[in-house]
Amino acid sequence: MANYTIQSPINTGTIFVAIEKDDGILNYFTMPLQDYATKLSLKIEKEYYPNVYVRVFIIGQQEGNPLPIYKRGLAISKVNTLPQKLQVEIATNKEVYLPGDAPTITVKVTDANKKPVAGADLSLSIVDQSLLALKGNPIKNPFAYFYDMKRYLGTYTRLSLNTLVDKLEIKDTSDGSK
Repeated sequence: MANYTIQSPINTGTIFVAIEKDDGILNYFTMPLQDYATKLSLKIEKEYYPNVYVRVFIIGQQEGNPLPIYKRGLAISKVNTLPQKLQVEIATNKEVYLPGDAPTITVKVTDANKKPVAGADLSLSIVDQSLLALKGNPIKNPFAYFYDMKRYLGTYTRLSLNTLVDKLEIKDTSDGSK
C-alpha cells in the first residue's frame, strides 16, 4: 500500500486522481475532498513497477468566493522491486570442461520467499574464457533495466475546466457604483 496526504486550501469538493506511468494512464477515479489534508491509500499493482506517478486535481468551492477553486499536484513513487527479484542457482557436473565435452547443467530459480518458480524464462550462454579475455565480460543486469530503472512520465493530463465551468462576470464596485 502507498499512502499519500493531499493538502488543499479548501475542505470540500472533488478530487480526480490519475495513476500514470510512461505514456499512459493506468487507472483513474474520483473521491470526495472532505478535509484540508485528505488521506489517499493506493494498492500497489504489478503494472506500477518500478515507479508510478500519482496526479491529483482538486475542484471545489471556497466560502465567500463565487469562482471555483482548482488545484493540482503530482507525486512520483518508487515501488519496492525486491519481491520481484528471482534468485538463480547454477550447478554443473564438472568444474572445468574441455572442447567437445557435453556439460550437465542444473538451474534452480526461486522467488524472494525461496519458493521454486515454475515456467521461468531463462537465457544461458556458455563462452570460452579466451573470448572473455579479448572482449571483457559485459555483465548486464536485466533486473535493473526492467525493474529499477526510473520511468519518466510522458503523459499530459489536463482538465477542460474552461468548458465545464461557466465564467462569472463580476463587476468592480470598488469605486462605489452599483
